[in-house]
Amino acid sequence: MNHARFWTGLVFLGGLPMGLVLEVVREAAPVESLLEGHVRCNGRSMTNGVVFFYSQDGNRASDVLAVIGPDGFFSCRPVWPMDDGSRVRFKVLVYSEVDPCPSSAAPSGPASGFSASPLPSPVAKLRGSFDVSVGSEPTSLEIDLTD
Repeated sequence: MNHARFWTGLVFLGGLPMGLVLEVVREAAPVESLLEGHVRCNGRSMTNGVVFFYSQDGNRASDVLAVIGPDGFFSCRPVWPMDDGSRVRFKVLVYSEVDPCPSSAAPSGPASGFSASPLPSPVAKLRGSFDVSVGSEPTSLEIDLTD
């Protein structure tokens, strides 16, 4: 009888904390997800640029940057600190590349013999922004922008 009580108490006292520890470890395990989509501007696929997902809750998900390919497609694999089934709000900013040396611009500048360092050119233009809620499940977005 004493042995039964001893083993029951040992299992209860040892098993309960171990179960709690395992639950905490399971919840804290990071989860990798898939975030992909297509970007169109004025009905045409946007070629080259970036989609920046700015997390509105940095404790649950970090910011994510996805590169837009020449076909308008973007894809990234964000890592979530835990999968609690809830969604995180993101501010989405879509940038397109801007040609730093437009061919239509006529060359102009100081007289010959003058050498000055060139001014930096813009490399991206903000095309649009919006809010979206995303969870750790795979997500596909279709982004349609207009000028």
